[in-house]
Amino acid sequence: MLGACSREDYDPGDWQVDVLASLPGGAEYLRVCVEGAPVTELGAGNGRAAVPALAPGATRVRVEVEDIDEAQILVSAWTAVGDGDPYVEAEVAAIDGTRCADDGEFVEEGEDSRLLVLRFQE
Repeated sequence: MLGACSREDYDPGDWQVDVLASLPGGAEYLRVCVEGAPVTELGAGNGRAAVPALAPGATRVRVEVEDIDEAQILVSAWTAVGDGDPYVEAEVAAIDGTRCADDGEFVEEGEDSRLLVLRFQE
């Protein structure tokens, strides 16, 4: 008998942000901005990403998608996430051309931390 995992029986991370858009064609890079942590930059891949070692307090997240020339082609609105609201949906926001900046540190190894996962909705 085959079985499948769902959000009810398997959590890939402590917090999850679902961007309410498909990953745009031409997407090359993702910038995951978490208030109080460094910006995480990675390849766009399949529109899924993870950011480890985040402080356990509630925070806000923004996702920026860039093309090969590092021009923004999609951004999400700043969206609150935390232990009290670990699964959230992020609306698409107007492209403003402003990149978020680093504003903190990751949690040291061995300390209480959270794993943020994100995905684009199809």
